[in-house]
Amino acid sequence: MFYRHGSYRHDDNTVLLSTHSWNYEYIRGNRAVRVETIAMNGFVKGSSQSSLNNKIKQVQNAYRLPAQSSGLYHDNGSATPHLLTADGTFRGIETSFQWTNSNNAEYATGRSFAATMTVRKVLQGVDDIVQFSETVTVRGTGGPRRHTGVLQQGNPRRQIIAQKTPIFITQAGNAIGRFSAPAPPAPLYPSDEDYEQRTNSATSPNRDSGIFQDYGVNWSYSFTLLGGDPKPQPNQR
Repeated sequence: MFYRHGSYRHDDNTVLLSTHSWNYEYIRGNRAVRVETIAMNGFVKGSSQSSLNNKIKQVQNAYRLPAQSSGLYHDNGSATPHLLTADGTFRGIETSFQWTNSNNAEYATGRSFAATMTVRKVLQGVDDIVQFSETVTVRGTGGPRRHTGVLQQGNPRRQIIAQKTPIFITQAGNAIGRFSAPAPPAPLYPSDEDYEQRTNSATSPNRDSGIFQDYGVNWSYSFTLLGGDPKPQPNQR
């Protein structure tokens, strides 16, 4: 078996590796990213000091360059399950490499090294909303409208000038999506919406290692209800 990182192929049976994977869990319990790693210890062999130096340079160059794949292969060239690919990741294959001392006659017949390759993959089909908040405000009860008049003499007088009044409702909120902007919820009372008062806005995402994330959206709907006893509840996500 042999290990290949990018286009560089290690000599057969010169590496030992272990693998580990786990899911990131963000607030609200949404698992949005899966992390997979390969930790490897290996030995570069050379038939002479000159050939060893050349191989060391080749290995260094291989792990300095971006790679589309990194993993273990069978002797016939087919990939084993221990293979990382840059496809579907948002940082590519992240590589940590170092030369080590394993007491195997370093620089006499070879050179020891250790490397760790990591990929971070966005989980498909997962709701990536990391923050959601909505508030529904009701103004008025739909009951009578009273007017208080001031008289030239005596106490002010209160009188009912309308038996029924409109009820005004505001539905407003905000949300943040990890890798894309969430869609605002639909208005609670679409047939009673005051369309000219609707507002929608978006906030710029943050940039982490060249990747944009945390997309924010804000919304606000206004409604005028002509009757009833509304008890609206905010959306939950």
